[in-house]
Amino acid sequence: VGVPAGKSVVGRLPENLVVTEHGSCSRQHACIEWDPGMGLLTVMDLGSAHGSAVDGKKMEAKTAVRLSNGSCVTFGASSRRYVVSGMPEKEGGEGERDAKRQ
Repeated sequence: VGVPAGKSVVGRLPENLVVTEHGSCSRQHACIEWDPGMGLLTVMDLGSAHGSAVDGKKMEAKTAVRLSNGSCVTFGASSRRYVVSGMPEKEGGEGERDAKRQ
């Protein structure tokens, strides 16, 4: 999934950038933010009932977690994993970042 600059929502609503179908995922479960000027990609759980995790560690609600190449993000109790790839090696990269579904 290409992540555009700015904030994008993950969840069950069809208008979200990443649409999840798992029943444990909220309609607006998490927010992904890409700042190409800073070369910064973050994810934040929006206070969902079943939470989110980065690299197997449960995230604190409404607290942004920085992602890098190889970071693995999961939402709710879904077994689907989203792995970050395509991050620039140096700060200040531009364009879209990818998160591969597995």
